[in-house]
Amino acid sequence: MKDLTIALHAGAHKTATTHLQKTMSDNETLINKAGITFRGPNAFRAPGATLRHMFEIGRKMEEPVPGGPQAILKTLADGRDRLIISEENFFGSLNPPGGAFRRYLYPDGPGRLEVLAQRVAPHPIDLFFAVRDPATFMQSAYSQALSSDHRVSLDRYVDGIRPDQISWFRLIGKIVKRKATRRIWIWRYEDYPAIQEQLYRLLLTPEIAPSITPHPGLMNQSLSQAAVEACLSDDPQRPIAPEARALYPVGDTYPRYEGFSAEARRRSRLRYEDDLSRIEELPGVTLLKT
Repeated sequence: MKDLTIALHAGAHKTATTHLQKTMSDNETLINKAGITFRGPNAFRAPGATLRHMFEIGRKMEEPVPGGPQAILKTLADGRDRLIISEENFFGSLNPPGGAFRRYLYPDGPGRLEVLAQRVAPHPIDLFFAVRDPATFMQSAYSQALSSDHRVSLDRYVDGIRPDQISWFRLIGKIVKRKATRRIWIWRYEDYPAIQEQLYRLLLTPEIAPSITPHPGLMNQSLSQAAVEACLSDDPQRPIAPEARALYPVGDTYPRYEGFSAEARRRSRLRYEDDLSRIEELPGVTLLKT
């Protein structure tokens, strides 16, 4: 464990996190042979045994592990020199209790990361984090709320928050100030299909990156206008989002749901582009590009 390095993929939610996690799991044998251990969400979702519980970050383990954080880290790494942890809930939930969208993204994330770095020291953490155009991010978060049968309109869900008020730079800037990571790698969700091999080279090794087979298909596809209307209907037998997605798939027959106006989407893109330019200037941060 002397030379152990840690890669933390902390989301964000709705940025193809599930696809990346599935890809890592699909290629587990190859990854293990390269001296790398991957631990996805399933390793951290049991009651009382989340990543925050394990490393006592604001929460306590019901039965503390003898040897503390270093013993936990050793178990997670399973004798290998590189540990990849992928758990988007570590920074916080996408939809808090009550279902309203948060204006400030993952407010507790930077502090949790700082404490985690203290717990796993002297082993360095490389942070991997994807961002997304605020308008489509908020709309996808809304779809997630519908998946939980939270029957609410988009207007009520966003509660007056405009997409152009959402700032990824604010979040990443706070993380940088904490100085809890060795490096930070950022990528646009929109670029994910094109930068996957770059990502594999950084998460894994340049040698095995070309051999990684991406998980087939898309995960958690968009909802159509008809699907959203079905979720919001007064019918007691109305479907929740996953069922509605299957009944009314996006295509020529069922156009994709667009919850924000063209002007709101335009302003969101401008804010997003400005955020990305500012993020690129932060020390220790690299934006992966096509």
